[in-house]
Amino acid sequence: MDTIKKKMLALKAEKENALDSKDAAEAEMRAAQEREEKANDQIKELQGRIKQLEEELDTTGEKLHETEVKCEEALKAQSNHVFSIHVQRMTALNGEPIVNS
Repeated sequence: MDTIKKKMLALKAEKENALDSKDAAEAEMRAAQEREEKANDQIKELQGRIKQLEEELDTTGEKLHETEVKCEEALKAQSNHVFSIHVQRMTALNGEPIVNS
């Protein structure tokens, strides 16, 4: 009878240890799920930020192109103006316009 009681106590202790292990594993699983959820939220936030930065990059690239075109036009206008002034000075000095061929 003592053997049966000892066996029953051993089985009861084993059961409680198994239940404790199960509870600990479930707690670890919940913590891991919470970490996963937070990581997924961060990923979504970062993806949104990436999309925003890509849009800003596109807009900035377009503005840069527009500015480059305006600068080229301004340089051409300046060059034409300088040439015009040069022709006027040469005309004033020589009395007749000089035409580039």
